[in-house]
Amino acid sequence: MARMMNDYHTDFPAIPVAKVRRYARELNRLEEQYGRGLRAKEIVNEARPRKSPLHDYFEWNKEKAAEKYLLQQARTLVAVIRVTVVDNDGRKTPARAMVSVIIKEKGRKLHVFERHDKVLDDPDFRSQRVDTALNELEAWCKRWEVHRELEPLRKTILGLVVQERRRLLEPKKLRGEIDDIRHQLELAGVKL
Repeated sequence: MARMMNDYHTDFPAIPVAKVRRYARELNRLEEQYGRGLRAKEIVNEARPRKSPLHDYFEWNKEKAAEKYLLQQARTLVAVIRVTVVDNDGRKTPARAMVSVIIKEKGRKLHVFERHDKVLDDPDFRSQRVDTALNELEAWCKRWEVHRELEPLRKTILGLVVQERRRLLEPKKLRGEIDDIRHQLELAGVKL
């Protein structure tokens, strides 16, 4: 029979571990009180009193909460709109119409949504999306690590991710080294 150690921690750096532990203890207490798993609405209702150990996790300022909800709705809107992407070989694939990429604007990195066709045609955007896909595969493997029956699949996926990262990074590393050598030659006054 599986058991869970109460060594609560997080992979989400925005929440201090001490708070994560406090939240986890309260959620466990509530689960015992209810005699079953908890619904999201129940958690919110239990967190409403200022003395609740969960209270400070939530945004109770209605204007700020509304703004955060609107931002989440915008992300959901972008996620639900689908298109069919046709590649150069005529192969059709359903995909999101817009996807998240990072751009630089005035020296700052911004997460933006770009049209999928534009992303596929831009080497930097395409590289970002491939990196995101590989990160998601690794995250999936980590999330399902506790299910031992998936171990052969996890190992295969992780092995392929490592292999694919090597394959994709080697040309970039080589290009970077060539650019460094070219720059050093230019500094030495060698014309190319």
